Amino acid sequence: MIPPIYILAQNYVSANSIAGPIDIFHTANLFIKNIVGESGEQISWKIISMQETEIISATGITFKSESLLNQISEPGWIYIPGVVVENDDEIQTYLNCNQNLANKLTELYNSGFSLAANCTGVFLLADSGILDGKSVTTTWC
Repeated sequence: MIPPIYILAQNYVSANSIAGPIDIFHTANLFIKNIVGESGEQISWKIISMQETEIISATGITFKSESLLNQISEPGWIYIPGVVVENDDEIQTYLNCNQNLANKLTELYNSGFSLAANCTGVFLLADSGILDGKSVTTTWC
């Protein structure tokens, strides 16, 4: 079984940090369908958020949240896309304002969820302590 992927969107997210992976998941499903056939198991994903139903990216693109982080129960992958920040002060403010999220991600990780992130999302995982003692890399959005 392919575990579900939950894309954790936040305001000021880099739009390509959400749209890019969705395009990749969609393309992978096309390959599965073409190679295995209609019976092939598909990758499933949904955009989730902490509180909002509409997420506004840094460039003004709106994404709709299908569920809240506190509502997910089926273990799977939680993917934390990068948010756009302009400098060190803004990244520190982002981390300080998201301590509850970092704690929730630690709780979900400890209960069996897998985590992935890109760009500044990796900083949130590092700030939570989940990455302590692990090798990590990040990408630009």
